[in-house]
Amino acid sequence: MPLYECVVLGRQELSSTQVEALDVAIVDCLTTEKGQVLKKESWGSRQLAYKINKNKKAHYLYFEIDAPSVAVDELNRRLRIHDDVLRSLFVRVDKFIEGETAMMKNKDDQSRRFGGAPRAAVADQGYRQAPKPVTESEDVQ
Repeated sequence: MPLYECVVLGRQELSSTQVEALDVAIVDCLTTEKGQVLKKESWGSRQLAYKINKNKKAHYLYFEIDAPSVAVDELNRRLRIHDDVLRSLFVRVDKFIEGETAMMKNKDDQSRRFGGAPRAAVADQGYRQAPKPVTESEDVQ
């Protein structure tokens, strides 16, 4: 079966139980159409780049789906008419990237940066160091 990545944006007023209910509704729709959700992540409430239907924020849900195209079309149809969904995006992929998504890695990096890890420990993990100032003796060589 084809593989898809799906991102769903829910309204900012949704409570955590309503977001979970939306998550369950998406999984149920796919399982009734003989598809399956291989991975799902909740990216939380994030600021939008521009207002969508007077919403400045949205709840982001990410799914990795293994389902026939008929199931994805049905899910897309249901999401378009769902009142709590602002936008949805389906992308067909050849294979999924192993490990965490970039959004989840970004959350871990932010918690590490603002959580109090020493700067030397953070620098060891690939963060760019400030360049050293060039003195006149090094510049003349």
